Amino acid sequence: MADPLLIDLPGPDSAGGHTAAFLIEGDEVALVDCGPAVAFPQLEAGLAAHGRRVEDVRHLLLTHIHLDHAGAVGLLAARAPALEVWVHERGARHLIDPSRLMASARLVIGDELDVLFGPLAPVDAARVRAVDARTTLPVAGGVLALPTPGHARHHLAFATADDVVFAGDVAGGAPPGGCYLMPEAPPPDIDVPAWRASLAELVALEPRRLAVSHCAILDDPVPLLRDLAERLPRWQAWAAGERAAFSTAARAEITAAIGPEAATWYLHEDLLSHSYDGLRRSLG
Repeated sequence: MADPLLIDLPGPDSAGGHTAAFLIEGDEVALVDCGPAVAFPQLEAGLAAHGRRVEDVRHLLLTHIHLDHAGAVGLLAARAPALEVWVHERGARHLIDPSRLMASARLVIGDELDVLFGPLAPVDAARVRAVDARTTLPVAGGVLALPTPGHARHHLAFATADDVVFAGDVAGGAPPGGCYLMPEAPPPDIDVPAWRASLAELVALEPRRLAVSHCAILDDPVPLLRDLAERLPRWQAWAAGERAAFSTAARAEITAAIGPEAATWYLHEDLLSHSYDGLRRSLG
C-alpha cells in the first residue's frame, strides 16, 4: 500500500498548515477526516491534484466530530453516492442530526462559527457506520480502528496494515518535519489519564509513520508520542494557575525544546488559550 497523501486545508485566513485530510489510495478511495465545510473547495482541489474526484471517495474515517475535522462530511456525502462514514458511536447521532452539536458550537463560538467552520450538513443514517470498540474495518486492506479518548470522549485513531497511524488530535499537533508534539486540548472533554492511556496504545502499535491532523505526517513517531505522554500532566498542572503564567511556561518549554525558529508554528496564542481552558476544566 502506498503511503497516505496529506491534503492541506486552509484556516479562515486562507493560509495552509491549519488542518489536514489524508488520502488513502487503494482499490477503494478512503479519506481520514475531511476538514471544515468552509474548506470543502480546497478538499475537492486536493483530491483533484492526486487524480481523484469527490465522487470517487468510498470511505471517510473520522477521528472525531469536531468541526475542523468533520464539518464537511455532509457536503462530501451529498457528492459521493457510495460513501460510508466510519465514526465513534458517541459521534454518530450528531452526524445524522447535527442540530444539537451546531447549537452547542454556536453558543461557544458565536457568529464567527460561520466564518471559521461553516454549517455541518446532516448525513443519511444509512451511510453512517458506528464504531464502539477496537475493530478492523473493511477499508484499504484492513484498517484498525481503536478508541483513543483523552482529547475527546468520541475520538478514534486508525492504523493501516503497513504501520501508519492516523492519530487525529490525540497525538497533538506538529508541522511537517516537526520534532515536538504540542497538546491540542480544547474543552470540554479533556481527560489526561485517558489521554495518556491512548498514547500508550499508539506506542504499542510501533507505528512507522504518524499522521496528525494539525498538520503533518511524521517519521519515527514513538519517541514523540512518549514525550507527549510525559508533557500532558505538566501542562495540566500549569493550568491550575493563571492563563498568562500557563502561556509563558508553555512557550518557554516549546522554545527550549526545539529553538525559537522551529517554535514559531506552535506559538499561536489562541491555541495555547484553548488548551488552557480545556486542561483547567479537566482539573474539576
